[in-house]
Amino acid sequence: GQVWEKVKNDEVPESLIQSTQMNRPTQAYAQSFPRAFYQEQDFLVCNDRCDKKDARKGKDKLEQQNVYYWLTQFYSLAKKRFDLSVEKRVKVMVDRNVKDPGTSKKMKNNAFFNPADGSLSFLPAKNSLLAKIFGEGKINRSGFDPSVVAHEAGHSLFHVLFPNAVNPEIDGFNEGFADYMANILLDDAKVGVVMLRGKALRDSESLTDSSGAMKSYVPGQEAHDMGERFATALWLSRGQVSDKEDFDHLVISAVKDVAVNPFATGHAFKQAFLKRIEYTYDALTSQKIKAFWELIVPGVDRVVKDTSFIKLKNPTNTFLGLKVENKFSEAAMRDLGITDSVLRFTFIRTQKTRDGFDANLVSINRDNMITPYWIVIDPSRKNAIGAWRLDGTQADASDAENLKTLVKSTLERDSTVEGFLQQAKLLIEVIQAEGDGAYAYKVLAKHTNSDRQIINGQYLDATTIKVDLKRKILGRLGGVPNIKSAQLKTTKALKLPASWPSTDEGSAIGVMLKLEDGTVISTTLEMVNI
Repeated sequence: GQVWEKVKNDEVPESLIQSTQMNRPTQAYAQSFPRAFYQEQDFLVCNDRCDKKDARKGKDKLEQQNVYYWLTQFYSLAKKRFDLSVEKRVKVMVDRNVKDPGTSKKMKNNAFFNPADGSLSFLPAKNSLLAKIFGEGKINRSGFDPSVVAHEAGHSLFHVLFPNAVNPEIDGFNEGFADYMANILLDDAKVGVVMLRGKALRDSESLTDSSGAMKSYVPGQEAHDMGERFATALWLSRGQVSDKEDFDHLVISAVKDVAVNPFATGHAFKQAFLKRIEYTYDALTSQKIKAFWELIVPGVDRVVKDTSFIKLKNPTNTFLGLKVENKFSEAAMRDLGITDSVLRFTFIRTQKTRDGFDANLVSINRDNMITPYWIVIDPSRKNAIGAWRLDGTQADASDAENLKTLVKSTLERDSTVEGFLQQAKLLIEVIQAEGDGAYAYKVLAKHTNSDRQIINGQYLDATTIKVDLKRKILGRLGGVPNIKSAQLKTTKALKLPASWPSTDEGSAIGVMLKLEDGTVISTTLEMVNI
């Protein structure tokens, strides 16, 4: 900790900086990215978005070279030890200028892997105004930290190993795997020490987290928190054996094993891994390792035994169908690797199984082709553990595109519906100049038009209210999205619950929000009987 005393924000002590001799990059100034010197076969490291020259001096140059060096070490280890490499060249951007689509503010103090395009981004560092006033909260840019560089590269390898995972719990295991790979590369249990200037962001050797709580698996944990549990169980287990590399191979083997099943969970990995431990090590070592896992990730994987829901012939008369459409700005698609999306799905019914699971009959409308599935959810762990077609056959990899969408929609059904209702409620408050919405936004212009909307296959009379908005100071301070315009669609032709958001023109059936950067988010009812 003393080496950081009197060191300014976003600076590294001279004692931590070393020079090393490396071979010239194998593809320096390659034709596709002529301005980037730091290029290898598997990756290239650019300054910002690769449309600028390499950093020439100071902190920017140090960061670009540091990221290049540690990625060279990481991908070399992955290839040599595990025969693993990325499937396509990784575009790495340091000191990257990226704006949050919602708030239009520059993103900072972070790094991320983007599975959409396989890129790695390392963002600038900036401490808050309050931190500056009180002399606290100093932070370094993420690209200065070898463990953060290795962590993000670890995500790129996990994506190769397990590209079709559908459960959010695997996002947590992914975070743990990335920490573990950083731990291996540096032979150090701590992650984030350079970025946080002497304080560890996470410590795989400690049984307690940064808040002092015991590390133990809790369903639905935030991904990094859950990942810290898995990384700790792996690192402490690794400490019980002498041949570390052989142990690391068992970890990779177990990941490959469970990745065959898109519905795999963290507990599925635990069981596959412990099975290998039992076959490889003596009884005492196996018992010690198993004890760590039972302490940190207690429980066993759960499987579906009761599939009688497949035989149900008479669906309920209650259903809810939504069309959720996202159109992103060119900047957001370029910087975050996201694409426009239109999701059309209908929640038809839920049947409780004798196993205690929820079997959800859900359909997806893709290219006007409606495909229904039974999606089985474990409500206690918030995982999807299987999917079946109506003919009783189990869904497989050929259904991957539909399954990812439907599992996400089913797991987030309540929040999706609640999100639509909250958006409608807020917009009504803004239009009527009352409630929280009136404190956040000012209406600059308002237009009301008669309209028509197809719901349940029929045209219904509707009203569309369009408003141009300006975010107020309180809204800006509260961090609400910078919405420039919005539309609320209502109808009197549907009978909806009394609690449903409504105006004098009828109940809300659609909301469209346009953000300052051009991003458009809309949700519309297409089928409803509740």
